[in-house]
Amino acid sequence: MDNIKQYIQASQKENVWSLGNLVLYDLCKNHPFHKTNEEIIAKIWLIGRSYAASIERRKTNDETINDDFYSDKVAPIIQKSDIDNWINKCRSSKSINDILQVHHNVTNLFNTISGLNKRSLASKYLHFHLPEYFFIYDTRAVKSIGNVLKILGQKRFIIGKTQLEFDKEYSKFFYKCHFVQEHIKEKYGVILNCRQLDNLLIYIDNENIRK
Repeated sequence: MDNIKQYIQASQKENVWSLGNLVLYDLCKNHPFHKTNEEIIAKIWLIGRSYAASIERRKTNDETINDDFYSDKVAPIIQKSDIDNWINKCRSSKSINDILQVHHNVTNLFNTISGLNKRSLASKYLHFHLPEYFFIYDTRAVKSIGNVLKILGQKRFIIGKTQLEFDKEYSKFFYKCHFVQEHIKEKYGVILNCRQLDNLLIYIDNENIRK
């Protein structure tokens, strides 16, 4: 763990998951909008299932089967939302505040559908639509980014009031990831994109688990 450079180098290479992720990237690239039930269901179903963040995991007492839940609730609610406008605004502005606002909006949208906080699913869903803008959030990544900051000598991390305007937990995570990106760029001359940073977090977490 002392030589983080080897993990940085490994994170830039293709791995056994690269092809599967490419399928999801291509799906969102070829079907970027939310106009039909088919494209909406395909994207949220495959991304959610692939990343253990399925939207059908919901707070409900009804007996609606998952097929009906997708076709009768998930797709219509997403289709009626402004998600395409949110994503387009984010794509054109590249502002961190806009990125966090879009994540906040999509998290709330998924909460309306499921009754649960879908912070993780929102980050993953948006990542595959805008892979250069959104970091992948889950409990494993949160734990690992904290370890990376310690390795880099950043034991304390203070974020301003901006985080309070959006989803607090994702905002904290986002700024930590952004800091690590910039630190690695400055110290090692390596620019890691969001996917490569996620690779780095996974490699380091796996190493901790093995130990």
